[in-house]
Amino acid sequence: MKRILIVLGLLAPALVLAYFTLQPKADTFVSVPLFHFYIVTFTTFSAAVVALMLGLALGDEARPRHVLASAAFAAMGSIFFTHGLATPNALIDHFHPAVDWSAWLTLFVGGALFAIAALDAPTGPSKLPIRLVVYFTVAGVLAYLAVAAFAPQWLEQITAQVEPWHRNSIFAVSLGLWLLAAFHLWRLSRASRNRVDGVLAFVAFWLATATVSMHRFEAWRLGWWAYHIILLAGFLLTVIVLAIEYEQARQFRLVRYYLAASLILTALLALIASALFTQFSYNTLVGEIENSARNSAANLSSEVAEELPDILTAADLRALSDRSGVRALFESRAAGLPIKSILVYDVDGVASYASEAEWLGVNVEDRAAFSQALAGETVSRIRPPDDPPATYHPSTAVYVLEAYAPVRPGAAPDGQPIGVVIIVQEAPELGRAILNARFTGLVTAAITMSLLFAALLSVVGRADRIITARTEELSTAYTNLRRAEAMRDNLTDMIVHDLRSPLTAIAASIELLPRFLNTESRSRVIGSAQAANRRMTTLIDDLLAVSKIEVGELKPNRQNMLLQPLLRERLEAYGAQATHEEKTLTLTCSPGLSGNIDAPLIGRVLDNLLGNAFKYTTRNGKIHVLASADNNNGRVIISVRDDGEGIPDEYKPRIFDKYVQAPNNNGASLRKGTGLGLTFCRLVVESHGGQILVKDAPGGGSEFSFWLPK
Repeated sequence: MKRILIVLGLLAPALVLAYFTLQPKADTFVSVPLFHFYIVTFTTFSAAVVALMLGLALGDEARPRHVLASAAFAAMGSIFFTHGLATPNALIDHFHPAVDWSAWLTLFVGGALFAIAALDAPTGPSKLPIRLVVYFTVAGVLAYLAVAAFAPQWLEQITAQVEPWHRNSIFAVSLGLWLLAAFHLWRLSRASRNRVDGVLAFVAFWLATATVSMHRFEAWRLGWWAYHIILLAGFLLTVIVLAIEYEQARQFRLVRYYLAASLILTALLALIASALFTQFSYNTLVGEIENSARNSAANLSSEVAEELPDILTAADLRALSDRSGVRALFESRAAGLPIKSILVYDVDGVASYASEAEWLGVNVEDRAAFSQALAGETVSRIRPPDDPPATYHPSTAVYVLEAYAPVRPGAAPDGQPIGVVIIVQEAPELGRAILNARFTGLVTAAITMSLLFAALLSVVGRADRIITARTEELSTAYTNLRRAEAMRDNLTDMIVHDLRSPLTAIAASIELLPRFLNTESRSRVIGSAQAANRRMTTLIDDLLAVSKIEVGELKPNRQNMLLQPLLRERLEAYGAQATHEEKTLTLTCSPGLSGNIDAPLIGRVLDNLLGNAFKYTTRNGKIHVLASADNNNGRVIISVRDDGEGIPDEYKPRIFDKYVQAPNNNGASLRKGTGLGLTFCRLVVESHGGQILVKDAPGGGSEFSFWLPK
């Protein structure tokens, strides 16, 4: 069923054209130039803008043939736009060769680009020179537009010299290109299994049918109108499928969407404003012209009745042309007035007098206006250039005005009308005024809307930059969040591991304790349990302390005190470990050195720094604590120096961040723990108004130093 629908859709335009060919009477003549102008101008401008924006949005992810298809419709829309502008009696009052050439070249250029797109490889790298093709297309389109605008006589000369061979040649080549593109794109779709390729093949066959509609059907016939519909349908189908196919690949840019939407809206509003302004000008001018014509017709009727008082009945009026001096009378009354023709009709609507004798005896054409005049009303009617009165043939295509006035008996000016006089005037100024009004309205509206568009564009551009910046910030924040989540997971693993180890040690010690209550091993077992408990307590304290300091719940209780006792106490706590691990632990501090500190917090800072030093200092290593005064800046400086592996330079700026742990030479973490110890140190030192730093120690290793205000 699906294949049947596809085949029917594919052949539908061709079947319609075949029907019009076999049934010529059904191929109705529909001449609506203004409708053609407004619809073609708006739709082609919109198509060019949308296709261009779509081509820019596709990006590098799109296949070259798909980019070329979008470029083809952008080029076709740009060229066909001039076809709409050149519509006769829309903006210009004469035939312009671009109305034909633009239509021919639209399908020719589109067929060429589709044929080139069909040369693309089904999959893998493409060898199509996309940029070169697009540049040549842009140059060619601009060159043609320049010729159409500034040198249309070149197109006229070509037409005059080689007609009809040039049109037949363009038709044959265009049809061949579209059919070739359809065939190759169909083969591509079978190889690539890409629905866009299948749709492009479908559209290419449609546009081959549109080529036949354009070149082989008379203008303004339904068969000729068909190619406009096929072009629009092919464009919409291609754009929709491309947009759906590359929905995920395209990037949202507010400026790009604003450009497309606002340019289309600007064109629509400009055309609407032009139409409204033109209609207003037309109504105003027509009102003045019709009023003048009605007055002229009424005056002429009155003057004739006064000059011919013996014409009292309809029968007298029927014999009007037989009276001597009547023609001279009408000619004298029309002298100096823009009256081109005068006709007098009897009550039956038969001409009893006509400026041109050939119209004597003919029936009135507009029975409705005639009946109104016969009822005593003076009426007028504007005839467009393509519909002049049957009794008058202007030398050029101009608007024609007919005014109907009742003819009354000469002796009874207020009596019942016995006939109708019709005057015919040309209104060439009306056609020019309409064109000028339409052009002026279009230009004025376009300029006004363009200024508004430019003003809003700056606002939208600013908004787009803000959105882009916020999007990048959100992307960065999301990346950081994922990194933090990974750190959190690692921290959870470390906490579980680090808590399990001391808990296991405590449990084992408790289990062994009854066995060694009265033995020499009791102290060792109890000491092991206490050490494990201390490690667990320190871990938990670090977690809680960092959290409290960050939210401002843990503030230092500072007191001025001597530093040497505090430092010596912390070193003595690590004395046994230093002896056991055969490491040298030394202190350099002046006995009188003091500082304004929170002793418990600074003590824990020293514990973290000393604990880290012991963790990665090898056996027989050296750890040195140095405290000194910086009297010039009113500071106390405390350093913990070791001769371990040191810290890589790239980690030094981040070593005090949460969860950051520098690796050793093998890539494993140097500091086994949560990665919060140094963060705790930084937060405590900064809460004292100081700063903590790390640098390479002389001779190798690391030196952590922090200064505190005295």
